[in-house]
Amino acid sequence: MNRFSQATLLGLLTFSPLWAQANSTDPVDLMNNCERIASGRLGVAIDDVRVELQTARVDGSIPVNGFVLGFEGQDFTFQCNFDSKGMPGEFWNSKDIVGCPGDLSEADRWLFPGC
Repeated sequence: MNRFSQATLLGLLTFSPLWAQANSTDPVDLMNNCERIASGRLGVAIDDVRVELQTARVDGSIPVNGFVLGFEGQDFTFQCNFDSKGMPGEFWNSKDIVGCPGDLSEADRWLFPGC
C-alpha cells in the first residue's frame, strides 16, 4: 500500500466514528443530540434540558420531545425531529406556537397544551 492510500485509510478510520455518531438512530445518540440542539437554540444550560424519545412515525422520522427546567417560571417544551437515518431536521418549541390549529392530531397535542 502506498503512502497516499495509507493516509486516506487512516483518515477514514479516524473520522468515521464522528460521522456515525452524528448520523445515528441509536436512542441515546438521538437524545444527546436533541439536548445539544435545544441547549444551543434556546440558550439554556444543557443540564436543564430533559428529553424523551418518542415512537418513530410511519414515515420513519423520529421525534424527541423535551422540556427545560425552570425556564422563566413557565412550562417550556420543544421537539427535535430526526429523519430515519438520524439526521436532525425541524426543531419546534412552545414559544413559537401561537393559537390553536384547526386540525390537531394526537401526535401533536403536546405542542398545544391550552387547546
